[in-house]
This record gives sequence, structure tokens and C-alpha cells, in this order.
Amino acid sequence: MRVFRPVLVLAFLFSAATAWGQAVASKEPSGTHIFPAGGRRGTVVPVRVGGECLPPSAHFHVWGLGVTAPELLGPRAKARYEPSPSRIPADADNDVSINYPKEWKSKITIAANAPLGVARWRVTCGWGGTQPRPFIVGDLPEFVESEPNSDPDHAERITLPITVNGQIAGERDIDFYVFHAEKGDVVVCDLLAARIGSPLDPVLEVRDANGRRLSLQEVRVGSDPVFAFRANSSGDFMLNIANVSFRGGPEFVYRMTISKDPYVAFMLPTANKDEVENFALTGGDDFRSWKEKRSSNWWRGAEADVVAAQNRSANRAMSLAAPADVVGRFLTADAEDWFSIGVKKGESISLTCQAFPATSAASPVMAIEDSAGRLLVRVSSADSANRTCGLEWKAPADGVCQLRVSDLQHGTRGGPEFLYRLSVRPTRPSVALTLATDCVNVVQGGKADLDLIVERAGGFSGAIDLKAIDLPAGVRLETTRVPENVARFKLVFAAADDARPANAALTIHGAAVGTAGKETGVPAQVARATPVGGPEGVLAVA
Repeated sequence: MRVFRPVLVLAFLFSAATAWGQAVASKEPSGTHIFPAGGRRGTVVPVRVGGECLPPSAHFHVWGLGVTAPELLGPRAKARYEPSPSRIPADADNDVSINYPKEWKSKITIAANAPLGVARWRVTCGWGGTQPRPFIVGDLPEFVESEPNSDPDHAERITLPITVNGQIAGERDIDFYVFHAEKGDVVVCDLLAARIGSPLDPVLEVRDANGRRLSLQEVRVGSDPVFAFRANSSGDFMLNIANVSFRGGPEFVYRMTISKDPYVAFMLPTANKDEVENFALTGGDDFRSWKEKRSSNWWRGAEADVVAAQNRSANRAMSLAAPADVVGRFLTADAEDWFSIGVKKGESISLTCQAFPATSAASPVMAIEDSAGRLLVRVSSADSANRTCGLEWKAPADGVCQLRVSDLQHGTRGGPEFLYRLSVRPTRPSVALTLATDCVNVVQGGKADLDLIVERAGGFSGAIDLKAIDLPAGVRLETTRVPENVARFKLVFAAADDARPANAALTIHGAAVGTAGKETGVPAQVARATPVGGPEGVLAVA
């Protein structure tokens, strides 16, 4: 049996009155944002915690080494937002007024030795608990915008390097900043919005002291922009940020690092998978390495391709033997990589190819051909929700098969950011379990469910026994066995009539079961349902 340890946020609601008043199941709270969305280690950061259906004195929970906060939220925050909308915002379909999220005061203390990266926070009350959301720990000086800064005459001056925290909090809000750079300086700006759960789709513009709009070198991390420019003269430069639409509100937060340090768009080779994923997630605040060289020549960097340059055709295929892991990339639009794998009749191999790291632009496609060049099977990452193409293939005869790896955009796009990771393994029975969400609320005396996604491989189709550890008193997991061949299963949690409020982190154990009811030794594990750096799951009783 293999143990998997997801933390699942489960909040229990109560029909009896609590410290926050009688629970109302229809008013399940939600956390919309925290502002600022991060802070520098070694400081105490005043924050405004935003949400909907949050009553006064709600409980505030923070996870993260060296990151702490008061147990209860403080008083209601009354921030100043500009410019004020010219009309009362309303839904265009039914003319109902839009209510912006309410904000509550608190503070987060970050120890001087707190790890850089992502901490998590959530709020619980008598109405339930909110989803965990990120709070970023950085190591640069921090700047928090203050209105009015919505026109060039009121641009706020900042000194590089710096991390700027702002909100596009009105329908017409634009934030302006001004900073100094010397001629020839390369200024790099990394703006986090989608990566911290913000609905902001940012648009940025930089002008020099003469008001000329500068051309920016830009890459995208999801929908978040990372751009750079070379200063054409010594003097002040003005940067402004807006939303691509006319929407705005307190929850439209951003966190932007501006410095003269190069930005790392990717690493090659990718080394240990978990290492690289953590590096990529924390990089928004503290990338301190090099960037891939580009034709513009001011990108500093180096490259190390672990895929031989000679494997770009079938007659130059790289020989592989399972188990093997290969890192490659499609440097040009017509690039493809070929591998040869010796097989025996009836032998089964498992192949997985995916964009890696998560910021990669690649959409891999795998095709297996026989020694005569006949296509045997083809799979595409376009057919998978997680951009991964996977294949279990049984050899029809002894010999050598040819594996062709290309990109879905083959013939149209390519570049150094088109990285992939290929894994070749002997097929073994296995199962992977993933929580569809990491938070669920349950009413006292009631039940709540969430989906468990079951991915089977290697011919395994058996049942899986589940066990929830560290459940609060009065709470039980009712569904403890995943039936055979089931790909999506509902976990049902039930709270007794007298269950007490709680905010609990659960551990779930899973074991594959054979037809005779005995453990088969098939690994069973739940992937983390939250981003790297946060709790894997949380069970909250509010």
C-alpha cells in the first residue's frame, strides 16, 4: 500500500448559532483577494483580505514556514479607489447593481528566514470556509500603490529593483509609475496576476522622457506578461498598467517585479521535476539566474540541450531503453525528434510526453512507426485536459520501433521556449488519484461531496480502498471504496448534528485492492490539488 497525503479544506456549517451568528448554508463565503498579494521577508505586512459573505471577526488562517497572522480578521477596511465610476456599476442583463468584494484589515508577519515562494491563506466562519489562495514571499523592497496615481501627472516614483503591488480597482483605473534608468540599461518587468488568482488581464505601456512609446520584448507566462526593454537614453521612464477590458474592482490585484536582472524563462536541462516546478512558481519574485539567448543579443544566457542534434530524422534516431527520461525542445517550426526503442513481441511500454515546465509553449504529439515506416499509433496532447499525451503500447513483433515526437503547431511555430519532457517506462499496473477541488463545506447534520479523479494504467482496473485520517470529531467519510473501472468517484463527507466547528487538515490513505480483496501492491496516490508551496488539501470545520 502506498500513502497519499492531500490536505482537503472541508468546512462544516452549523444550524445552531455560533460566535458569528446562525449559519446560513446559502451564504457560503468566498475569498476573492488579498492586498498586497505578498511581502518581503523580515517585515510585517498590513493587508486587506477581500471576499464575499465574510462576517466580522472571521477566522484567518495562513500556511507557510515563517509566515503568521492574527487568528481573527480585523475591522472593515475602507480603501480609497480612483477613479470613481461615472455610474453605479450594474449587470447589463438585469440591471442589478454590482457589489464589490468587501475588505477586512489584518497583517501578516514574515520571518527573516522565511522561504521565498508561495504561502497560502483562507478564511473560515460560521457559514463555511474559503478556497486557499496564494500569498507571495519575496526578497526585494516592496511598494504599495496609493491613489491618486491614475494619470501621468500623479505617477508614483519608484526605485529599482522593486516589487510593486497594485489594484485596478475601478472601471477606468490606470496605474502610473515613473522610474530612472541609465542609457543602455535593460529593464525587466514580471507581472503576476493570473498566477496569483487575479482576474486582471493586464496591458502595459512604457514611454521615455519625451513621451515616445517604447518597443517591448515580451514573453507570456500563461496570460501574465514578462517584458523587457533597453533604455534609449538616461532619464525617467513612465510605465502604466490597465485591464484589457473596462472591468475593475478590488480583486483585480497585481504584483510586479521591476529590476535590471535578467529573467529566466526556462531551464534546460530541467533536472529534477519538483525542483524546476518550485523554481518556476517562485520565480516571479526572485529569479536570479540567466535567460536564454535571443537574436536581440542583450538577453544573457547559455543553453544545454540534452537531446542530440542528430536525432532530427528517422535515420538518425536516438536509441532509448526503458526506463528513460529525455528533455527536448522544438527550436524551429519544422523541428521533430526521433527515437528508436528495441522491443520484444508482447512487451508493453508506457510513454508520456508533456510540455515542461508548465510555462512551456509546447503541445507534444507522439507517433510510433514500425521499421518499414508504417504508422502504428499516434496520440496528441490536444486530446488531454492537462496537455499530456500518454500511450501504453504493446509490441506486435520483435524488432525496433521508431518514436517521432513533434509539436501540434509543427510547420508554423517553434522556438527555445517549446520544451518537452519524454518518459519511457515498462508498463506496470498503477493508479493516480486527483482531487477535483481542495475545499468543501458541510452543514452540521448534513453532507457534502467532491470529485476524486481516478487515472488507471498498466491494465489495472480494480477497486481502491480509501481512508481519511485526522477527521474532526463527529465527521466521517462515507464513501471508502472506489469500485472497479470507475474513473470519477464522489467522496462524501458527513457531519453529525452535534459536530463542533473546526478547520482540519486531512490525510487520505489509498490502497489498490485485488479481486480476492487483498492489497495488490499497486501504487495509489493523490496528486496535490493546490499549487506547489501550498497545502495539498484542507478539511475545514467552521
